Amino acid sequence: MKKLPGTDSVWMREFEPALMRELEDLMKIVPHCPHCGSIALQGINGLAMCDDCPWTGSDDAG
Repeated sequence: MKKLPGTDSVWMREFEPALMRELEDLMKIVPHCPHCGSIALQGINGLAMCDDCPWTGSDDAG
């Protein structure tokens, strides 16, 4: 994972693993693009289309 400058603090080192696990759990629940991971999906006629990449697939792909 890339770090932003100035974010390597004691707080980040201590809580980042828990935050990443929480994010992974949310990604299992929230529909997202299987190609780029974006949650910016548009549903049209049974298809899901990602706003952030050219992926198109079924609505249950998240």
